Amino acid sequence: DEVIDVINKLPDLTIVELKNTKGQNVESFSKITSNVLIRIVGPYDKDKYNSERYFYRTLYTKEEMVKIIEEMENIEKNIDSSWNDLEKAMYVYKTLTESLTYKKEDDKDREYTRNLLVLLNKYGVCAGFSLVFKEIMDRINVKCLYQSKKSGHAWNLILINDKYYPVDLTCD
Repeated sequence: DEVIDVINKLPDLTIVELKNTKGQNVESFSKITSNVLIRIVGPYDKDKYNSERYFYRTLYTKEEMVKIIEEMENIEKNIDSSWNDLEKAMYVYKTLTESLTYKKEDDKDREYTRNLLVLLNKYGVCAGFSLVFKEIMDRINVKCLYQSKKSGHAWNLILINDKYYPVDLTCD
């Protein structure tokens, strides 16, 4: 609550940057005033992603973050605490592939198909699917990496029993 109080006292429009949403919940984001934009850096903190388009792709309003976190919490509440990392990852994979639809982007929704807003829109492209999967894996403590190629495709790698395995939600 002390951090929220400091954030709420910031003047004008302010951007608060977080590595990810791990440890955050609907209640914490609900307390933030509307003059704050939240930037979830996620996997875009590498030199490779140091451009204006990635900066804006990772910005969300308080209202968007509350809804995004709500969606993630709805998925997370069905994860059994006795499950191993593979079972958790398989559950999240199945849930996301059943609820999200691949939609080739057009200019008007290009950025909304490539970020965490795919959880709200229920459609996106590989970059958005991979970001959402990584974000949820981070939140539930399953080691996950975001991967992308210059050819324009993104997917994930998850660490299971000390070995990385590819996960590609776009294929399903």
